[in-house]
Amino acid sequence: MWRQVKSKKPKCSRQAESFGTPVLIWPFKDVQDGQQKVMQAYYGCRITNEPNFYLYGAIIHDVTHWMPLPEPPPGAVCPRQTKSF
Repeated sequence: MWRQVKSKKPKCSRQAESFGTPVLIWPFKDVQDGQQKVMQAYYGCRITNEPNFYLYGAIIHDVTHWMPLPEPPPGAVCPRQTKSF
């Protein structure tokens, strides 16, 4: 379920240099085609002591909505691991 950023933000461990909490965000403006998209990002304290949304280590501005990542399908196996979820 999508949540408005102004109403509720993801949990943040507040540890500097951590990736943070993985989430889906809206909108993300793609620099290649200018289109707004849903994108996976992180919410945490990667660069600053204030929690922000990040992608590839850069702060993402103007995010209006976010949602937690869904659980993987039952029995799904990560391609790089042999462990099931």
